[in-house]
Order: sequence, then structure tokens, then C-alpha cells
Amino acid sequence: MKQFLIFNLYLILLTSCYNVKENNKREYTPELINLNSDEFIIDSYKGNVVFLNLWATWCKPCIAEFEDISKAKKLFQNDSIKFIAISNESLNTIKLFVKNNKYEIEFLKLNGDYSLYKAYGLPTTIIYDKFGKEAFRISGMKKNQFTSNNFVNKIKKLL
Repeated sequence: MKQFLIFNLYLILLTSCYNVKENNKREYTPELINLNSDEFIIDSYKGNVVFLNLWATWCKPCIAEFEDISKAKKLFQNDSIKFIAISNESLNTIKLFVKNNKYEIEFLKLNGDYSLYKAYGLPTTIIYDKFGKEAFRISGMKKNQFTSNNFVNKIKKLL
């Protein structure tokens, strides 16, 4: 009887561990993907200043600042700076926006919440230095903030 109880206990433990292992199996979901659904690793841009803009299609101030972001990109076209716009909306929503608006910015999809970037309001722009360390951030939208002398000088110091 004692052997029977030990065997059953062993069987229960073995079975329950097997189920936990099976339930913990998850498919890997990359944090960022490009518009072709390929994983994007932001560290691949180390050695460049990175202009990372968090936005959404429903956010009117976000959309309004894309013109200024495009102008800023032209100002720095010969410099080692990458301009990225990240939304956590569906890939189809982002693709449709890009198709209807011809901005020369790299658009990515975030698989997660903006809090991954410690952003709790939109738009939020984060500037990373060439080593991948956050240099500064801007929350909210002001007219021509990315082409202002103050902003341009801050970026030039990072280049």
C-alpha cells in the first residue's frame, strides 16, 4: 500500500510538472517589427543618434508633428542620425497610414505598451546618443520644436 501511494504521488508530480512546462511554452514575440513583419532590433542603430518618436494614428498632435520631423530629417540628412516612428497599433493600421502619408521616416510596430519606453503620453520623442543611452526626451507637441535652434544644437552635440 505504501509503495502504491508513493508511486501515485510520483505520477501526480510528474504529470503536473509536465503540464506546467507545456503551459509555459510561448511563441517568441519581438518587441519591434518593421512593416514587412520582420523583427527590428534597435541596438542595430548603435553608432548613430536615434530619434525615436512614439505616436498613434488617432493622436492629432502626433500627426501634426510629422511635418516638422520630416524637416528635421532633411536638416540632418548627411549626419549619422536615424529617425524612427513607433506605434503599438495594428500593423495594418500603421501600413494604411504610411500608404496615405508619404513621410520619409522609418515606421515600426511596437508589440507592447508605450510604458516599455517609460512613455505615458503621446506624442513622446526620445533621443538616444550613439551608444544607445537616452540623451533627452520631449513629451507633447510644440510647433517647429524639431527644427528649432535649441533642438538642432542639442542634436549636433550628440553627433
